[in-house]
Amino acid sequence: MKKIINKLYIACLIITMGLFAACTPDSFELGEKDITVDDLVENMAFSITHDSENPNIVYLKSLLPTSYQVCWEHPQGRSQEREVTLQIPFAGEYTVKFGVQTRSGLVYGNPTTFTVDGFCADFVKDELWTLLSGGVGKSKTWYMDINSEKQCKYFIGPLYFYGTDDDWETVTLGLPGDGTDHWSWAPDWASNGSWLFGDTGAMDYGSMTFDLIDGANVTVNDLYNGTVQKGTYLIDSENHTMVMTDAGVLHDPGRDAIVTQWGNVKILSLTEDYMQLGVIRDNDPNEGPCILCYNFISKEYSDNWEPEEMPDPEPTLPDGWEDMVSEVATNKIKWTMSTDVPFDWAKLDGGLLNNFTAGNYPDWATPVNDLDKLSITLDSKEMTYEFAMPDGTIANGTYTLDEKGIYTFSDNTPSYHIGGENIMFSTDANNQLRILSIESENENITGMWLGARSTEKDEYIAYHFIPSAAK
Repeated sequence: MKKIINKLYIACLIITMGLFAACTPDSFELGEKDITVDDLVENMAFSITHDSENPNIVYLKSLLPTSYQVCWEHPQGRSQEREVTLQIPFAGEYTVKFGVQTRSGLVYGNPTTFTVDGFCADFVKDELWTLLSGGVGKSKTWYMDINSEKQCKYFIGPLYFYGTDDDWETVTLGLPGDGTDHWSWAPDWASNGSWLFGDTGAMDYGSMTFDLIDGANVTVNDLYNGTVQKGTYLIDSENHTMVMTDAGVLHDPGRDAIVTQWGNVKILSLTEDYMQLGVIRDNDPNEGPCILCYNFISKEYSDNWEPEEMPDPEPTLPDGWEDMVSEVATNKIKWTMSTDVPFDWAKLDGGLLNNFTAGNYPDWATPVNDLDKLSITLDSKEMTYEFAMPDGTIANGTYTLDEKGIYTFSDNTPSYHIGGENIMFSTDANNQLRILSIESENENITGMWLGARSTEKDEYIAYHFIPSAAK
């Protein structure tokens, strides 16, 4: 009895797996008999007719009993309905494939062609056609939103991921949508660029140019592979989908093999400046199906884009810091360079980059001796300074201290070799030192890091000083 049950289970499993092949219809109905390719011919299994008033409207209709689950491949995508209405705006010869789900899987008949003789302008008046191509008689070029300078000009990255049931309604309109596979992940290039496009990384991947000049034409210029695809496209504006023939969505080469239908596209969003085109990842041996959403910007948007000016990060100083650096016991404070941890390098926000500790400097940065003889004396009442170097060099002048913690000294200040082969103490090119951080204990200041801004990198060389009252 156990063997019989096992055999029945295996048989059912095989049938179930067959039903999920190819078109993957929403429901599975086995017909009265198995269908062969020879059965699936026009006017026997299905019909193709033109509308009597507008021949650019084409009707596809199954002639089989309703017990058969059908599937169409047509110029505007794929459908599982028994009757399909196509709106074909351009003259040309088009192909239809009609299929039926059988006990052995999905069976398609041979391709059948039909002809559209004229142009129907009404079918390209929908905003999607204009946004994509610029309008009748025009063309429009789109770039993937990443370039060789690692810039994403509109999106945070060139590739997002969505569930297989996501579409225009869920992405653009923000509606719940039909189906159950709804989710999204938008990896930003700044954090994920090291793996998102694999070895190719950030580069100029090329362009896609869509036009409405003597038809709906598309040219895909793939700079990575050095190829140019010239094809055509058709938009189903009602369902926000597009079929590209003899061309496919521009993409990173590392994902070539995991998508079988690069020309079967979901339009997830489309505006004057940007668009998102989704294809189904259906052939990945390691990951399940999902929508790969490639993000594009128009050439005009890209050409006119200017990077947003972001202010540099700045150190955050504690409340009352002005009094802390101006008064110890008197208004005159002598700041002596620390002999334990005399210097480091710091980010623009003041955070130390190496966090050196006493006795643990690397060989290339070993501090010199006598750094306890390097000092800055500041008189906050007279606003005067004195720099004293271990070699006896003295420099005097006046200074200012602004609300950001930047000391500006009136005259040229001395420099001194403090470590390694060429690590120097000096003010920056503007004769300034900036307070990067303050060390305190029981509300008493115990140390201060001053930084000289580098002219080559976005960083400071940071100097560590210990205070004492000056006589």
